[in-house]
Amino acid sequence: MAVEAVEPALAGVTNAVKVAGGEMLITADHGNAELMLNTAT
Repeated sequence: MAVEAVEPALAGVTNAVKVAGGEMLITADHGNAELMLNTAT
């Protein structure tokens, strides 16, 4: 299953970002990320 492959990969990326002191944003691929943009923040 795709989710079973993505979940551990994403965990690795998340950990690397935390170690580097970075930030990350995860969006779903259902095509409305641009509609969720809040230009006030």
